[in-house]
Amino acid sequence: EEDMYLLTKSIKKLAFHSECQRLRFWGKILGREKDYFVIEGKPEAPEELEIPKDQEKRGSGVNQNIYWVSDNALTDWVSLPDIAPEHLKASAKIKYIFTGNLNAEISSYPFFPGRERHLLRAQIARITHSATIVPKGIYKIKEEEDEGKEKQIEYEEEIAIPATEELTNLENWCHMYSPILKAGRIMHIPPKEGEEEEAAEAFEKLKEADPQKDPLMPLNEDEPFEKYETNWKAKIMGDTQQYNQLPPKEGTITYAVNVVSSLRWPGAITVSQNGKFSSIYVGYGLKAGGESFSPIGPSIVLDDPEGTGEHHEPNPLKEPEVVDVDTDKKDEDDDDVAQKQQNLNNLQFIIDCL
Repeated sequence: EEDMYLLTKSIKKLAFHSECQRLRFWGKILGREKDYFVIEGKPEAPEELEIPKDQEKRGSGVNQNIYWVSDNALTDWVSLPDIAPEHLKASAKIKYIFTGNLNAEISSYPFFPGRERHLLRAQIARITHSATIVPKGIYKIKEEEDEGKEKQIEYEEEIAIPATEELTNLENWCHMYSPILKAGRIMHIPPKEGEEEEAAEAFEKLKEADPQKDPLMPLNEDEPFEKYETNWKAKIMGDTQQYNQLPPKEGTITYAVNVVSSLRWPGAITVSQNGKFSSIYVGYGLKAGGESFSPIGPSIVLDDPEGTGEHHEPNPLKEPEVVDVDTDKKDEDDDDVAQKQQNLNNLQFIIDCL
């Protein structure tokens, strides 16, 4: 309770200085040394910053929200930088447990082009666009005249939230944000006017290989991963009994809570009760499944073998006896061998003549 009280007061202080439309407690990223509390905000008037050509500007795409982190509710909040496509693409290839130090270097394979603050921002964006869900019937997509612009959402004119029992069906839940493309953006960069036809054809092929998707996509259309039939698990907790509301209110009410948890991002949970809903994440920022680089450590270095000890030099105590060699006998043996070889040669000559 004390931590929640401190967080509430700290968020109110941040809201006073941040000039955002809204703030919410996004969740908590666990680390090896320290943990990160994360706050999400919607900028009211996004700043025009100098950004790379392939990066989406603040207030749109993967940078439509601003995030602040802190390892202690009593300290100041630190604003994370806007995310670049290179950070998103590299973060999808590694698994890394955060240290709690925003300036820590990332030691990974493949190489990550940034520090821990950039990887943290990338993982927050991936979790947000994948695991932030809302009940069906609350939002709708705005009608845009320009088809090339990013799709925006707005509230339905008549909000009709599914009942508690109906929310156990994944068809009645949808993603609040568009999924992130393999290019590290929400939308592909279209070719400029007047460019060659080859560029336009390449752009169409790119959209076919990595198709763009609109927000509010139903959960049952998600592509399941590995052995699971779905990426989500929905259940009801609490009393499901229907109770009549006190006058002047009409209808019934239930105190049961719908809980939808993500299997692809363990720790991402959305709860809903009587039209109110909220998404939160508490975990290590690691995606389930996939491959990770786990190098094998070197073998154990063996101990040196035990020595055989010291010994005296191999000098005999007595002088060895000298053996005389009979050279005359050796010469006679050599003469006999030579005579036998000569006889064999003569015999072979006689045979050849016959």
